[in-house]
Amino acid sequence: RCQAAQCVEEGMVRVSSPGNIGRLDLFSGNRWRRVSYSSIDSEDVSIACRQLGFTGGLDLGTSSTSCSDCTGSAYGFSCTGEESMLNDCPHSLTSGNYTSVQVSCAD
Repeated sequence: RCQAAQCVEEGMVRVSSPGNIGRLDLFSGNRWRRVSYSSIDSEDVSIACRQLGFTGGLDLGTSSTSCSDCTGSAYGFSCTGEESMLNDCPHSLTSGNYTSVQVSCAD
């Protein structure tokens, strides 16, 4: 699916700010969703950052940035550490907008 001259696929992740620090979003169910702060841990963040090409990452707490193209949230991640994509981890989706997590991905 392409939007605003950018093509996205199920399971893609992004960091809201250019670079490696910002709100973490997941493209799931044909829409961008905020990743909920309350249900993600360091293993989950590391998987998302590795998916983006970094070696790992840190959970920096809650994000105050808004997401104009997000609809709903992803929460309840249960990653083992072996997944190559955050979307491969068991999780749930909601139409509610839960408080987002802010991450820092590192090389």
